[in-house]
Amino acid sequence: MSAFDKVASNYDIWLEHAIGGFVYTVEKELLWHALQPTEGQTCLDLGCGTGIISMYFAEKGLQVTGIDISQAMIDVANSKILQYPHLSVKYQIADISLLPFDNDTFDYVIGNTVIEFVQNPKKVITEAMRVVKKGGRISIGCIQKESPWGLLYLDQGQNPDSIFSKAKFYTKTDIDFFYHKTPKYSYGLMLHPNELINMKDTDIHDLKEIELARSGKYPDSNAGFLVATWFKE
Repeated sequence: MSAFDKVASNYDIWLEHAIGGFVYTVEKELLWHALQPTEGQTCLDLGCGTGIISMYFAEKGLQVTGIDISQAMIDVANSKILQYPHLSVKYQIADISLLPFDNDTFDYVIGNTVIEFVQNPKKVITEAMRVVKKGGRISIGCIQKESPWGLLYLDQGQNPDSIFSKAKFYTKTDIDFFYHKTPKYSYGLMLHPNELINMKDTDIHDLKEIELARSGKYPDSNAGFLVATWFKE
């Protein structure tokens, strides 16, 4: 995990750019709507990194526990808590493949672009299912391998210095076999990377309108991002 330790201090810089801000907005909102959480309930954020998604869910009223294997990432996440003492969010070091929690601990489990960086996704989903309560849900956000975004990240991963050189991307068919029950899917990032580059001066509201207009028209395989949601009966 030294690769993540090295990028932790600069990890959030991409949010300051129009493209990064738009991608983050699409991902966090899709995760939220897929999960359909209830205010005041508990949520575990797998591979929380610098706490970007954890903070968003805490701002929405959930009690969030974020875990990550990278100490540097957790340090950055903890530094943010000081600015928002009213939020119910805490972080700790942990391996998402071997969760240090009892069965049926959390109402929800989330993870965003984390499955791409683990050796055994099936084990991660099985562990997440163990710690989520009956009636709870698990929502995992992934980059679609064969989408324009997936192809972009695959290309960037050819550079050994890129964080994406450590990633393995998956198709929807791959994800179907991560657990013995098929998840429910929702899709986002209908705008392609090259289009966003040409829209530098476009207001993010306009980008969201284009994204929404395309969401019901384009093939699912064209979406750069998907959220897979499993329900625990």
